[in-house]
Amino acid sequence: MLLTAPASPHGGDAPPRYSTGRRAPRFRRTVLTALAATGMAVALAAPAAAAPVGVPVPPGGQVAAWGYNDFGQTAVPAPPAGQTYTAVAAGGNHSLALTSAGQVIAWGSYNGQTAVPAPPAPSAGQTYTAVAAGDEHSLALTSAGQVISWGRYNDQTDVPAPPAGQTYTAIAAGSAHSLALTSAGQVISWGSYPGQAAVPAPPAGDTYTAIAAGRSHSLALTSAGQVISWGYINYGPIAAPWLPAGQTYTAIAAGRSHSVALTSAGEVIAWGSNEFRQLDVPFLPFGQTYTAIAAGSVHSLALTSAGKVISWGNHADDVPAPPIGKAYTAVAGGGFHSLALASGTSESSPTGSLGSIFGS
Repeated sequence: MLLTAPASPHGGDAPPRYSTGRRAPRFRRTVLTALAATGMAVALAAPAAAAPVGVPVPPGGQVAAWGYNDFGQTAVPAPPAGQTYTAVAAGGNHSLALTSAGQVIAWGSYNGQTAVPAPPAPSAGQTYTAVAAGDEHSLALTSAGQVISWGRYNDQTDVPAPPAGQTYTAIAAGSAHSLALTSAGQVISWGSYPGQAAVPAPPAGDTYTAIAAGRSHSLALTSAGQVISWGYINYGPIAAPWLPAGQTYTAIAAGRSHSVALTSAGEVIAWGSNEFRQLDVPFLPFGQTYTAIAAGSVHSLALTSAGKVISWGNHADDVPAPPIGKAYTAVAGGGFHSLALASGTSESSPTGSLGSIFGS
């Protein structure tokens, strides 16, 4: 997900545009330098009964939150009695968590982001199955394939109906716009930023399989492992770079003015604005790979095959170590805070990924 951040020193806006990945941006890999943490919270979690639509669920554990806590966004509340947390999303100054009973818990911020509506009638049998968080709005996907949105602005919360005969299967929230993926592999967009509604068609024979939303740009992953981008960013290229022969993209995330993608070789590629070094992907120890990704406003995160979370860029902060005997299994980036799920699996065998869902 992506959100409000310090103004770019480069400034300026470009006309809306989209790309199929033919421009090779500059990206660098460096050793991570962690910043001082400003807050941390942990809440208990455990396995969900079933995987929610569009969101892989880790086998259980804890939720960790760190970074800015000026609106209480890292003060993770305990789940309702008898329930556990199974998925998370990070917004501008608020956070969301999905419970094993299909409820959404929200905390932090203001302007209505924490007033979670009940699933639509008939409520019997319907639960929430996925969450996404924008700057000042939130999204939740229901077990019936509907998208529910709430927050500050009507143009963000007025969700369009899916095409006839289709349902929604995944969601993404940007600064002031939203995306939803349909059961036929189409992307539907709505909200405030110009150029976001003009979703490009995928290449012939492909469908879309994952989505990510940034401040004023959007990403979609195709069934062939190609990244399609549209909208604009303040500085830097919007297009994903070409990959070596035999590699494809497998997950995507979008920040304020940068994008992150995971490759089939377990590498992280970042492009766009590097004003806060959010493109400087750290090297990993020999034998490890990246397995999931997330993007905050001006920082990036990645999960490693050893079950650790690496963070870089502005407001990256010190990532807390997972509890003894547990490994991180999923990550989410917000405005100036981050969230992670940890499982009861040993650190040598992490599972799960939320990298293809959040932006957020």
